[in-house]
Amino acid sequence: MARVDAVGVSSAGIYINDRTMSASLFLKVPKELYEEKVKNIFIRAITDTFGDVP
Repeated sequence: MARVDAVGVSSAGIYINDRTMSASLFLKVPKELYEEKVKNIFIRAITDTFGDVP
């Protein structure tokens, strides 16, 4: 694609400011790993794939 205006993702749970606060998909993830890897999972996925897009 020549241009990306925005990217959307979806998942069941509670998300505030695009950060995972609670989601049943990640119930068994230890707290330390959750803070490090899961909380910003969608933000990282988008920026790693598309760069700086809303």
